[in-house]
Amino acid sequence: MTNTFFDSVNKEDTFTFIPWEEQTIANDFMFSKVMSNPELSKELLRRIFPQLNIEKVEDIEIQKTLKNYYVNKGVRLDVYVSDEKSRRYDIEMQMTSNQNIRKKITILC
Repeated sequence: MTNTFFDSVNKEDTFTFIPWEEQTIANDFMFSKVMSNPELSKELLRRIFPQLNIEKVEDIEIQKTLKNYYVNKGVRLDVYVSDEKSRRYDIEMQMTSNQNIRKKITILC
């Protein structure tokens, strides 16, 4: 039996099996697994922000929910991580267009 994972990114919103060998980092499960590795998260952040000289990442949280009690709605972050200087980062896998990016940035700020 081949190792498979569920992927629900189809138009009918039903689950399909995707063999392990065909998985990419765009799959939510794989993205979470890869980014939960401190060395890989650190390397990604260092490539995005070379000027910050990130030496270590800490407190990696996968699928972290930030609750907004005023609006009664929260925001779910794919990967929430901090570095050795207590700077915090939200690492997201963007699979759709950026039409609502301003709204999303406003909510996160």
